Amino acid sequence: MTNQLINSKYEVSGRWTRGKSRDGVSLIEILMALMVMGVGLVSVATLFPIAMLRSIQATQLTNAALLSSQIQDYFKAFPDLARNHYDSTFGVPLRPNFEFTPASITWNRRGAPANVVDFKNNRLSKNYTTIIDPIGMLNYNGPGNADEFGSDPHGLHASGPNFYAVDRTNAGFNLASATQRELAFEMFTSRDSWSNYLSSVAVTINSATELALTDANNGDMTTFQQMITDNVPVRAIVVNFAGKESHVSNVDSVNVGAKTITLSNSLPNNGLFNAIPEVRLQVFEPRYSSLISVRKILTTLGADGQPGVENIDDDNSDGDNDPLTGADGFYEIGWPNSDESLNNIDIKNADLVIFFRRDFSPFSEQVYGVENMRKGSLGATSQSVKIYWDSTKPLSKPSLKPGGFVCDSVNGYWYKIRSIFDEEGSGTAQVQWIGANNDRYIEIDLETPPQADARFLMIYKNIIEVYPISIPNPYKRQ
Repeated sequence: MTNQLINSKYEVSGRWTRGKSRDGVSLIEILMALMVMGVGLVSVATLFPIAMLRSIQATQLTNAALLSSQIQDYFKAFPDLARNHYDSTFGVPLRPNFEFTPASITWNRRGAPANVVDFKNNRLSKNYTTIIDPIGMLNYNGPGNADEFGSDPHGLHASGPNFYAVDRTNAGFNLASATQRELAFEMFTSRDSWSNYLSSVAVTINSATELALTDANNGDMTTFQQMITDNVPVRAIVVNFAGKESHVSNVDSVNVGAKTITLSNSLPNNGLFNAIPEVRLQVFEPRYSSLISVRKILTTLGADGQPGVENIDDDNSDGDNDPLTGADGFYEIGWPNSDESLNNIDIKNADLVIFFRRDFSPFSEQVYGVENMRKGSLGATSQSVKIYWDSTKPLSKPSLKPGGFVCDSVNGYWYKIRSIFDEEGSGTAQVQWIGANNDRYIEIDLETPPQADARFLMIYKNIIEVYPISIPNPYKRQ
């Protein structure tokens, strides 16, 4: 009887033990569950950077659209911004020019033939481009001139005439004037962010409004003083010894020799700023900036070979206030109340380009020779082109990505990159404008077919969007 009870308990215990083992999970099952959960967590985690990226893109596109609207409103109110160019060199402070080439005092454009007259149709009809870019003229520090859009810092092209460059104009602003520079920034940029310019950790308190930054560089202090002279918004952030309080004030002036700054607002007299471990100088940064490319302007010639009514001196070039004496010339085109023919000079072929933290180095305007850039045929939806560079100069390789922009600066067209076919193509081009030293190419696909045959492209970075715009003509006869 006892043995039976023991066996019975053993069997029950055995069944209970065996049943419990069936309710558990194996190591393989645990690993599988962890893998499934890990895949899910990774998928969710990837949404955060994507969402952040989309949020940044949305913010940039919104700010670009706001700046675009602002600029177009300015040009509707002041359309001469697109026609005037401040040029004191030739004694003509505001010289209108119908072809938007005021920096070229003759009709021999950069890369253009000397004779631009279409005698068959008796009109001036060359489709040359000008870039309206006062901010670029202020900041460009590359080889050549600031009034030249397009350069060759990598030396990819043969020496001689730079047939790839076009004129860059200042929209009539006298950029030597602080007030005029401020107006240019107001119209062509959007100041929206404070950026650190200089940080000093060796600070001496001379008074409640004067601080000496003894470790600052004289060159940096000079530049900061120039910003104040130019009416660029600047400020100082003064950190107290505990590092938990700060005092923010505009900077009125800089003494470069003494390395001192004068604050608009005195330091608080609360004992917290008796010692200052750090001062940060900041500049209100125009992160969003713009330029306008303009193309295709036509006008009709008069009987004397000049536009408008023959032998009428509309702009009083000889200074005698007699329109019947003095030279009738091209520069009268666009002059207020001029008889020069303006009936067909509406600026509708223009593009407004918005940048985010634009790069003003000469390398940003490097021009590359291209192959297969032909005006698109009817019905074409895209175009594949080759962009050449020099393998012996690795830094000359263009940096491209889908969604970026390239510019046909000569014809004034901007194109978005759809895809990249070949990043390391090898071989030389069979066209004369691309030198034999350009032995590598990148083949890309453009989102839209080319609007004109082109030999050169500029790879510009940090472009948010390109907006087609129309600039009204204030002198058009109705």
